[in-house]
Amino acid sequence: MPRAALTNLPPDSAKFSVLHRVETDIASLNRKILQLEREPRSNDQLLAAYQLMLKTRTEVLACLLETLERNEPH
Repeated sequence: MPRAALTNLPPDSAKFSVLHRVETDIASLNRKILQLEREPRSNDQLLAAYQLMLKTRTEVLACLLETLERNEPH
């Protein structure tokens, strides 16, 4: 998600909804990656796809947290 999209999100409730969804996605992807890594004949393409999705979600989470922190009233 581009940084510009994060700064144009609706009120805090929507931001926290997106934050929760991204955190849930990260947890799910971590479980799937661990499961695939344990399989003797794991699907390398699927594992690579999950790892890329995890990287993307982690970047989105970092941007979202940065935006929320920047927009907090001081």
